[in-house]
Parts: sequence; structure tokens; C-alpha cells
Amino acid sequence: MAIIFPLLQNTVLRNGSETFDSWKKPPLPVYAQFYFFNVTNPEEILRGETPRLEEVGPYTYRSLDWWTTDKCNMINGTDGDSFHPLINREEILYVFPSEFCRSVYITFSDFESVQGLPAFRYKVPGEVLANTSDNAGFCVPKGNCLGSGVLNISICKNGKSSGKGQDS
Repeated sequence: MAIIFPLLQNTVLRNGSETFDSWKKPPLPVYAQFYFFNVTNPEEILRGETPRLEEVGPYTYRSLDWWTTDKCNMINGTDGDSFHPLINREEILYVFPSEFCRSVYITFSDFESVQGLPAFRYKVPGEVLANTSDNAGFCVPKGNCLGSGVLNISICKNGKSSGKGQDS
């Protein structure tokens, strides 16, 4: 119980707090709906009573136009932390790893064991980051394509314009 109160104090969205500033202008892009719960009885919880929660949200964050085509700016999949149950190895899974600043797909590559539990290992196929016409929308500025396996993410990490619509 000693952990709950400091946690509640640190997660309050109060104007001017670091939490509020990160919520108002996230340091990294967020592409999901979030629901928050206000605890209406924190003192009672410390005495062992059941928490009373008030749901607020959803708060939805939308995509920014980093890349040079609408298709490349689409957000597909999850953040990669979880997927639907009973995945089979023939499935192609879509994820949006924020480090890549783009959606990618992953395919089954091997069977694994994680702490004694069976698991599937997935990988990003080479063609996802290949220097091809399918990936031309990820070339920034428009037409400035890097070699296969290399992605210029400075536009999403530094907040620069995608140059969408500019001539190459």
C-alpha cells in the first residue's frame, strides 16, 4: 500500500507538471486511444478500502505527416507489446515501432522458449526496408532515398517537415 500514494501523486495531470507537458505535447508520437481513471478516494485506499474510479477519455492522438505519401503515413498494427490470442505462424503481423517512425510487418522466423514457455519469433523481412519503389514514400526529402536497410528518421525525431508535395 505504501507505493500507491506516491504513484498517484506522480501521475496527476496538473498544468505545468512534467506529466502534463508530456501529455499535452508527447515527446514521441502516440497513435492510440487512451483512457485514464481518476481515483476519487485516495485516502480511503490507503486505509484498505476499495478504489473508486472515474473514467475519462478516450484521448486520441493522430499521426503527423512525416513521410512523402499518404500510404507511408498510415499507422498499421499495434505497438508490438501484444497481439490477439491464438496467433498462428502463417500470419503476417503489423506493428508500429516508434523507433522506426513507421509501420512495418513481421513474419514468423522460428520457435523459441521464453522462461520455459513456447513462443514464436518474428522478424522484419528485408524487403520492408529495401530501397524499392514500394518504399519510395519513406525517402525524405522526397526522392532522397538511402540504401536498403537504412531509414532516415530524423524528420520524426527532430520534428522537421516531411517535404510532402515538394518536387525532387
